Amino acid sequence: MKNFLNIFRTADGKSHAVTFALVCTLFFMWGMCNGMLDTLSQYFKSTLHVSNTEAARVPGANYTAYF
Repeated sequence: MKNFLNIFRTADGKSHAVTFALVCTLFFMWGMCNGMLDTLSQYFKSTLHVSNTEAARVPGANYTAYF
């Protein structure tokens, strides 16, 4: 385990293991939310009684933000 943590050390001895773990966790959460977007859109449509056009705005807004 000690050798594994050494790959996150800089030349001056600072460890970036916590930063690396945080960034990996955030990207995993971002990917999960992005993957659930189509499923949530269907639930929004049935629960909130919105049309297909209005339900399509949810993923549309997400992908517009990428642009």
